[in-house]
Amino acid sequence: MPATVIRLSSGNFAENAVGFYPGLVAQRLIRPGVLDAAMGFSRTHSPGTASTTRTSALGVWSELSQNAPCFDGAAQRLRVRGGRTHPNVNTRLDGAVVGTPGTVPTGYASFGSTGLGTQIVAIGQEDGIDFMDVRFYGTITNAARHYFAGPHVPAVQGNSVTFASFLRLIAGSFAGVSSVAVGISEYSSVPGYLGDGGNDIRGLVTGAALRGQRFSYNRTMANASAATARPWIGVLAPVSTAVDFTLRIGWPTFAKANAVYIPALPPTNAPQDVTIGADRPIWTPEGGIPAAGTLALAFVAGQVAGATDQGLLQIDDGTDANRIVLRNVAGGNTCDARVVAAGVTVATLGLPAQVPGSLGRVALAWDATGLSVVGTGGVMQTYTGALPAGLVRALAGHAAANGSLAMDGEVESLHRYTTRLPSPSLLAVVA
Repeated sequence: MPATVIRLSSGNFAENAVGFYPGLVAQRLIRPGVLDAAMGFSRTHSPGTASTTRTSALGVWSELSQNAPCFDGAAQRLRVRGGRTHPNVNTRLDGAVVGTPGTVPTGYASFGSTGLGTQIVAIGQEDGIDFMDVRFYGTITNAARHYFAGPHVPAVQGNSVTFASFLRLIAGSFAGVSSVAVGISEYSSVPGYLGDGGNDIRGLVTGAALRGQRFSYNRTMANASAATARPWIGVLAPVSTAVDFTLRIGWPTFAKANAVYIPALPPTNAPQDVTIGADRPIWTPEGGIPAAGTLALAFVAGQVAGATDQGLLQIDDGTDANRIVLRNVAGGNTCDARVVAAGVTVATLGLPAQVPGSLGRVALAWDATGLSVVGTGGVMQTYTGALPAGLVRALAGHAAANGSLAMDGEVESLHRYTTRLPSPSLLAVVA
């Protein structure tokens, strides 16, 4: 009788009692909040004492040191991101001192419209986010924008840059104010101001919890003389307007990309660039990849693939010369599986397109005669022939041995079966 698979309330899969493996439950290599002891994990930070960040199931933020797996958000899926560098904008807001006017954080400045002043009225943490409360107050005597600006970041014409910050209205209102914006200015090497732009957040920022209010602005550097970009929070109001409100500013971040990065934090009192390497969940079974088996992956891709592939799953020999790779192909959401032996692609099998932000499932089953692969809503695809030689490990969320083609998403689960499941069971696993 053909085997069938049932999904248990725990999220595991088991063969039914009259099927191929009575009562068998998959080995759960990855599941929400937990890595099996058989799984390895690595992620490098530079400097080594820098931190990445995550949110708990309740939305509270915390720091993670290098090599600590990141289970993130309400679903507590395992985050798998590629490596990236976070330019220094003093994300911890080190150096801020409460007072009248107080001391702005290291690298920051308050300047612009005459008649408007700023005051650091509080510093602390809210739901794990470092913040400072800045009061903007006074009567406007000229119509220039007032800038509360962060450090300069190297950037030239054509660069895409993004500034983001958590913000919360603590006191007062925006009555009479023309604009309260998050923005970026371009500067020459002198430095000389060359122009700017921003997003008005009036009507968006409220007194609700800081963790739920993160605002951003993306800009493509336009001026040929541009040498740096400077992020800011700015206030614009007509002459004679009385201004008085307090903003809570938390974890400002900057990206040299059209993306809002997860905050990365330098060591305390040492503002600097931070590089967070790729998340690398790796299964390396003793004796290498078994001669037969099945791996079932459930995941959420963060976005369509850009200029490079996004990985779903790779089984390899430690290099890309011999591997079985499931990937989201560069330039969209088309997915496939490839069999590569001695550097030559011997088979390419189609997989269903994946929808960013939605849960997807793929399953790969193999033995000495070849392999089968299928994704949710797809048709079983089969390769008959020898598998690549020397397979020793499986990387979840990757399509390159060196970690350069990460999913940039989340892995909900990776389940392992000890044999090549038959087609009806594979289809049930991805249903």
